[in-house]
Amino acid sequence: MKLKPVLRISVAVLSLAALGITLSAAEEQRRPAVNSSVTPSLLNVALNSSDGFEPQEPWGPTFAIKGGDQHAARSLFNGDISVELYESKDELIKLVKQPYDEFVYVVRGEAVLTPQGGKSMRFKVGDFFIVPKGFTGTWETLHDYRELIVIETTSVARAEKYYFKGLPDPERGVGRKQ
Repeated sequence: MKLKPVLRISVAVLSLAALGITLSAAEEQRRPAVNSSVTPSLLNVALNSSDGFEPQEPWGPTFAIKGGDQHAARSLFNGDISVELYESKDELIKLVKQPYDEFVYVVRGEAVLTPQGGKSMRFKVGDFFIVPKGFTGTWETLHDYRELIVIETTSVARAEKYYFKGLPDPERGVGRKQ
């Protein structure tokens, strides 16, 4: 029987949740905050931990509509993909042509994404979704929000160098101000 992609991901998430049964043993074998080794990493141990978060710079005025100055991130893995936990107090930010595909799993709180000219979509604890490259709209976080995100590493580096600074990307011709 061939499972639909969403069902396969659901089974994987449930399997990770089942690993929580051995949480104390897993915590004893816990790896450093950032694992770039070739050893598998148990990520669910970190989902509810407050360890290792670093405050982030406030969203600039081109992004922040409301809030945006109380958020933090914790890197869990850096390889060909980047896996991070991100958390924020209530905020509303504006994205224009998001520069990368982003997988999001809601750990705590809620996210409301509203595509430009589209209908709002609400995501709650346990939901996982994709925000595709090129997304334009708003992203609101509510109720002491925390998410696990997965992004291709090279795209993140380019976004930090150009997109989040409001600069055009000379290689891709894409920037927030274009």
